[in-house]
Amino acid sequence: MNNIDIIRKNVQECKTGAVTIHNPQWDKIQSKLEHMRIHVNTPLPDMKHLLNINGVNCFPRGDLVAISGKEKCGKTTDCRIIVSALLKGEYMGVKAVETEEKACVLWIDTEQASQTARAVCRGLEMMCCNSLPEDKFVYFALREYPDREELTEAMRMLFDRHRPDIAIIDGIRDFIPDFNDVVQSSEIVLECMRLSSGVDAATAGRMGLSERKPCCVCCILHQNKPKDDSNMRGHLGTELSNKAGEVWEATQDDGHVFSFTQTRSRTRPVDAPLRYKVGSKTYFDPDAGKYEEIGIPELWTEQADDTPSAPPVQNIKTSQGWFPKNQETAFYMFWTVMGKVGWEYNELKKVFTEYWGVDYYLFNDLVKLTDGHVYRVIENGRKLWRYNGPRYD
Repeated sequence: MNNIDIIRKNVQECKTGAVTIHNPQWDKIQSKLEHMRIHVNTPLPDMKHLLNINGVNCFPRGDLVAISGKEKCGKTTDCRIIVSALLKGEYMGVKAVETEEKACVLWIDTEQASQTARAVCRGLEMMCCNSLPEDKFVYFALREYPDREELTEAMRMLFDRHRPDIAIIDGIRDFIPDFNDVVQSSEIVLECMRLSSGVDAATAGRMGLSERKPCCVCCILHQNKPKDDSNMRGHLGTELSNKAGEVWEATQDDGHVFSFTQTRSRTRPVDAPLRYKVGSKTYFDPDAGKYEEIGIPELWTEQADDTPSAPPVQNIKTSQGWFPKNQETAFYMFWTVMGKVGWEYNELKKVFTEYWGVDYYLFNDLVKLTDGHVYRVIENGRKLWRYNGPRYD
C-alpha cells in the first residue's frame, strides 16, 4: 500500500468515526465539562429560598429575580418591603425563611439622586423599627459614578467585599450603553448569573477572591412606555426575562393601591399579589433640625375600604396613663423630663421614651407639637436640645 492509499484509508476512517483525532484543547474542555454533567443521581443541595410570601418560598439563592414596572409604580418600595422582611424576620406578611441570622443586603442604585437614596435608607430604618444594622445593609448610590465603563467591575468588587445574601441592582440598564444590543445585554445578564452563584473555597483561593455563598440577585428594569405593553425594555428585558428564575411586576391602580405580583416562576408560583398603600410618617433629622415626610407601605385588603374608618385617636397611652394628644401634653411631658437641662438628642430621646413609655414616632410628633419650644442650640461645640415652654413646678 503506497502513501496515497494510506492517506485515503485514514480519511475514510475519520469519516466513519473509526479514528478519533486528538485535540489537546478538547481535553481541557472535557475536564471542565465533567464537573458540570448532571444525571438523575447527582448529589446536589436543595435550592434555598430567602423569603416566603403567601406560604410559598421565593427569591432563591443562586438565581436571578427580575422586577419590572412602569415609572413610579412601586418598584423601589417593593424592594424596601423585601429588605425589611429579611432584616426584621417579617414585614407585611412577607417572612424570612432563614431566621438563624439576618441576611446581608447589598443595594446598588444607579438611578436616584443621593437625597432620594438617603430617603430610601431612612424609610427602611423606620420600617425596621429604627434599627438598620450597618453590617447587614449597605447601600451605594452610583448615579454619579465617574467611569461608566468601570461600573460592572465596581459591582464585582462590591459583591466580593460585602458577600451579600441578596443584592438589589436598581437599575441594571445603566450597566450597558445600549439595552437593545444583543451582545451587551447577554453579557450583563450572564455576569449577574455568575455573581449569584457565589464563590467556593477552591475558586476563592485560586483567584484571590472572598469565599461567599450563592445569593439572590434582583435586577430592576423598567417596562416599555406604552400602557398596554408590560414587557421589559429592549433586548436586555428579553434576556433578563428568559434567564430569571422569577419575574415580578410592580403596578399601581387608580385608587393608589400598589400591587407586587409574581408573573413567572420556574418553581411553585406565588398566586396572590402583595397589595399595599403608601402612608406618610415623619422622620426627624437631628443634624439638620428638621422633619422629612417618608412614605411607608401599609398592607391593604379589599375589606379595608369597605369598613368605615375609625375616628382619629385623640388620646395617647403612656406608661404613666392616658393623655390628650395636644400641645399642653407635649409641654408637660418635655418639662417633666428636661426641665432647664440641655440634652443631646439621642440621650433625650432615650430618657423621654423610657420615662413615658412611648415609641420613637410619637416622640417626634410631640416635638413637633411644641411648635419650636423644644429646640436645638450649640453650646461649647455641643449640639444640645432645650425646652423653653410653660413650667409645671
